[in-house]
Amino acid sequence: MMQLFLLGGLFFCVAYYWYAMRESERRLKKLLESSEVALAKPSYRCVKIETGASACQHVQALVAKPILVDDAPRLPVLGCNVAQCDCKFTRYDDRRSGQDRRMGTAEAAANAKIYANKRIRRDRRRASIQHFLKGSTSDYSRIA
Repeated sequence: MMQLFLLGGLFFCVAYYWYAMRESERRLKKLLESSEVALAKPSYRCVKIETGASACQHVQALVAKPILVDDAPRLPVLGCNVAQCDCKFTRYDDRRSGQDRRMGTAEAAANAKIYANKRIRRDRRRASIQHFLKGSTSDYSRIA
């Protein structure tokens, strides 16, 4: 009887462990899927305003500028004095122009060498402090 009870307890522990591992795998898979969906969305979505036949002065100031989606005003904008507003938004997935403004590999390598040389060089501040300390001890020796 005791052996049957121990065997049942052991079976229960193994079954619970298996269930917990499967459940954590499911949660992890769901979390990864949701994060992939979030990463797939462009983070620099923007809109540009296209004016209609007659546009007010407020919209004319915003025509050529890409505006992030969260910062875009509602159309018609406040203060619009045109009877029939024909302005509309054109959506873009990315407001950036596509040009990578970072340094090229050759230029980055050259800058890295310059930075490395500055770190190898002797510290000018330490040298001046030592010079000052050497000068001050000699001044005190003259006074005493």
